[in-house]
Amino acid sequence: MDIQRILKMNTPLKKQYEATGYVLIPSAFSPEEIARWGEESDALIQAALAQPGRAKLSSRAHLSQGAVYDRIDMSLTESALFRALSLDPRIVDVAAVRFGEPATLAKDKLITKPPGTHGYLPHQDYLYWDYFGLPADHLVSALVAIDAADEENGALEVFPGLHRERLPTLADAPLDTDPATLVGKDFQRIDMLPGEVLFFHSMTPQQCGINRSGRSRRTLFLTYAPTRYPRIYERFQHEKRPRLTAAD
Repeated sequence: MDIQRILKMNTPLKKQYEATGYVLIPSAFSPEEIARWGEESDALIQAALAQPGRAKLSSRAHLSQGAVYDRIDMSLTESALFRALSLDPRIVDVAAVRFGEPATLAKDKLITKPPGTHGYLPHQDYLYWDYFGLPADHLVSALVAIDAADEENGALEVFPGLHRERLPTLADAPLDTDPATLVGKDFQRIDMLPGEVLFFHSMTPQQCGINRSGRSRRTLFLTYAPTRYPRIYERFQHEKRPRLTAAD
């Protein structure tokens, strides 16, 4: 893919994004680049397991092992390769087209999702981030596929056109969408090839299923904001959300 061609075609892409809350961009990366991402993902997880407490490592429920480690938040602090990728014009320039101004990284996470790992219930990312005070339109995420994503290994599923408002949440989980709200709503599973990038709005409802395949589904999530917000990446690292109650 020629990124300059994509940028010149930004009007139809922006229209699709505005209508649905997401847009899938074909891969602009070489097989060699993508292979290095996979190697780096494995190395980061192994290093985090060897040095507990160094990286922000999180676990997820697993079909047979109870729980497995499958996520590193702020992985760019541990990886020069992924830091460079977050600045790559093939990604950041598309985010800039979305904002109509230069973009800067706000947040990142690496999810490896090995076989048997559970997915995530419906949610809108922005509800986890609103305490930073940025408008929802000023946060866009780029999901970079390191492995192929499909139904078997729990590809991301999004709900088109539902990114314009906050959806009702659960009484005992006030940051997660009430599944009853989505009954009868069509969702789109985003099957992806390695190197493809899905850009989606911070309010786009999303979910994903269990990885029932024998393959991992490694993805790097890069969230961007306009550069008008100084030190936003540092804020995401260090500022904690105020404690919520079911009444919030």
